[in-house]
Amino acid sequence: SSPPVVYVLYDDLDYLPRWIFKIGFFPVIKASVDNYGRGSVALLVINKKSLSEALKHAHILFLATHGTEEGILSRDGLIKPEDVKNMQRNYNLRYVYLSGCKGGNQKALWEEAFNPAEVFAYTRMTATLEHIAWFWFSAPKLIRGDKLIFTGS
Repeated sequence: SSPPVVYVLYDDLDYLPRWIFKIGFFPVIKASVDNYGRGSVALLVINKKSLSEALKHAHILFLATHGTEEGILSRDGLIKPEDVKNMQRNYNLRYVYLSGCKGGNQKALWEEAFNPAEVFAYTRMTATLEHIAWFWFSAPKLIRGDKLIFTGS
């Protein structure tokens, strides 16, 4: 079978059960299966290994984790644009969503690291509820191929 084309890498804070994320990302999972078929979506805890795997296969990558101006937080510590730039990746990557606060302050570096993908990132502090709404309403449209106007900066 083919590897997934939609990846959701999330931070479970070392205590939240996986089923919470399956419910939380249900619209993403459903849209992925509807659009690309069974097995087309991966839901993984974020670390450098899962990010490296995602970059080899993903067409759409959602990073649901905390962040700072310097990078995104993971089990392995901070992941910076230069770390991503040095990872092997496929060139079918179209979209990357960074939920981490202030990730947009390095948007040019993230765009270079995730090239050729369009990067959605925020230059400000963001609320979890804002991301939940994005994952429930905007992400499925993105997966279906609808053009989004991103107003989250």
